[in-house]
Amino acid sequence: MKKLIIIIAAIFLVGVIGGGFAASKIFKGHKGKAADSAKAKADSSAESIKEAEASAPKAHVELDEFLVNLADPQDQHFLKCTVVLEVKGGEEAAKKMEEQKPVIKDAIITAMSRKTFAELLTPNGKRMLKNTIRSEVNLALKTKDVTEVLFTAFAMQ
Repeated sequence: MKKLIIIIAAIFLVGVIGGGFAASKIFKGHKGKAADSAKAKADSSAESIKEAEASAPKAHVELDEFLVNLADPQDQHFLKCTVVLEVKGGEEAAKKMEEQKPVIKDAIITAMSRKTFAELLTPNGKRMLKNTIRSEVNLALKTKDVTEVLFTAFAMQ
């Protein structure tokens, strides 16, 4: 009698585990297809936005050379660089940027002078400075027209 109960319990347990496994495969497959469809739509939308931004007219605003003290507390270090801003909106946006050069230069000098020599030694440090400049200029101008910051010269001492 005990053997019969153990055998029935084992069969029941195998059935429950097998049924659960089969159910998870069936329902996961449906959920996976829906999730894949939603992901494909989101990827398609993101690609459309990127294509629209890429095809939008852009212009470059060349700024004068910058020479700033870096924020090193112990030593005196300098950064000398030339900056070009890539702006969306074509030549019309570039002309508006030209009118705002004092505000733009102030934002850039402030962003640069907060950095230390060690931070700017690495490629990642330079990339972070570019991102900071882009954010600070857009914030100062209350716009999002600056899409890229380019260094055409960069030297530190």
